[in-house]
Amino acid sequence: MKSYAIFRDCFAVAWREFGITDDMIRAMLTEIIKNINRRKRNRQYKNRIQKKKRLQNSFEITNP
Repeated sequence: MKSYAIFRDCFAVAWREFGITDDMIRAMLTEIIKNINRRKRNRQYKNRIQKKKRLQNSFEITNP
C-alpha cells in the first residue's frame, strides 16, 4: 500500500485539512502493514501448533 501513489495521494488530499501530513500518512501505512504481517505470522504459527496437536492426538488415539 505504501508504494501505491494514487492511494497515498488520495489519502493525503482527504486528510490534509485535518492537519495530517504526508510523513504521518507514510508512518501510519507502514504501521498498518507491520500489524497485518504480524497477525499473519501469528495465525500461521497458531495453525502449525494446532496441526501438531491434532497429529499427536490422532497418533495417541490410534496407538494406545
